[in-house]
Amino acid sequence: MDLKWYRSLEWFLKTKKVKRVLFVCSGNSCRSPAAVYYFNKFTHWWSGVSSFSRGTEVNKILQTLQARGIYIKKLMIEPESKKVIGDRESKFLGGHVATQISAKDVLKANLVLTMEKLIRDELRAAYPDAAPKIFTLKGFVDKTDDSSSNLDIGNPFIPPAIRKKDATVEGKVKYYRYLQNYAKIFAEIELYVRKVVEIIYLLNAEKRP
Repeated sequence: MDLKWYRSLEWFLKTKKVKRVLFVCSGNSCRSPAAVYYFNKFTHWWSGVSSFSRGTEVNKILQTLQARGIYIKKLMIEPESKKVIGDRESKFLGGHVATQISAKDVLKANLVLTMEKLIRDELRAAYPDAAPKIFTLKGFVDKTDDSSSNLDIGNPFIPPAIRKKDATVEGKVKYYRYLQNYAKIFAEIELYVRKVVEIIYLLNAEKRP
């Protein structure tokens, strides 16, 4: 694997070892928790390296739900995530609670990988000092920061109210397609996270001054 692109980054020059990776999506209820799940899967043998996830709109989502008369204190992992991953007994998935991202989260991560360009740009603007270590998941693996490139991981989540409406029209077929879309997106996340682990392993193995 050619690591020249990574060696040229300001992030690489400032980071001696990658020990903690932060995955970020909007609601922290499907894509970013799935990324952590796969990261843990591929690094279970590797001590000293970990990951966690956060969302940029968790508080906004809760406020919107409350404004509509839906009073819940926390967002959990989407049930479809557990169905697609096929690990219903996973303590991580079962106990996951969506968490709003904070400055402290960004600070303690060596590498921040977002699911969308918009989220990447929002975080870079909010935390300019941390901007060199913030990338999209796809951009980091594909070695590009070009906003004209397709750097987004699609969001499979559809609000329950819309899912219910669709179900009355096409029933189980519509829901099956919904799960298929989840599976397609999660397969993409798994592929990119596996490559991230490989890249980090190779970079961490290099001797630096």
